[in-house]
Amino acid sequence: MAKKKLYAHILLDRSGSMDACRDTAIGAFNEYVNSLRLNENLAARISLTTFDDQSIDLVFDRMKAKEMPALTKELFVPRGMTPLNDAIARTANEMDKVKREDGEGVAFVILTDGLENASREYDRDAVRKLLARLQSEKNWLVVYLGANQDAFAEGAARGVAASHSLDFDTQRMPEAVSAAARISADYAETARPGSVRFRKSERRASRAG
Repeated sequence: MAKKKLYAHILLDRSGSMDACRDTAIGAFNEYVNSLRLNENLAARISLTTFDDQSIDLVFDRMKAKEMPALTKELFVPRGMTPLNDAIARTANEMDKVKREDGEGVAFVILTDGLENASREYDRDAVRKLLARLQSEKNWLVVYLGANQDAFAEGAARGVAASHSLDFDTQRMPEAVSAAARISADYAETARPGSVRFRKSERRASRAG
């Protein structure tokens, strides 16, 4: 049986507030990769972009899950503020230029522990229109993982469905990212974003208390 194909791009907040959960964020990303690596039914290419108000950086670019090196402290150093809208729009536009393999789905996973406070190029409405187009015209799965905020409202303001938005506590970031890996793999199986959603058990596991 031919393996399903997935191009997964993770956009990871690198602003100063992430310093308190730096090790957790690094471990969570590495577990996302490992989950896709261990899925025998999936051939995944993975990219990672990190961002703050000083730069938006493509750290790993379309690497096969089996060949992906680990994210380390040297590669993830929190600083600065959160240009969330700029980071989403710039990353999505770059992703849209990538040539997809036959039958390959695209999953765009956004993870932030705070609110927009530093964008200069794009506002929420511009991001919403961009992501809405990519989801409707190109069948992308867009996932919004948000801590310390109303993730459903922030995701919706940027065109992300409630079923693909997850509110998490920072100490439960591994559970949230694990859920994102699961939904990404399920999407690759069906190639239909509307057929996948976060489970109630995953939502509970992503919240402390």
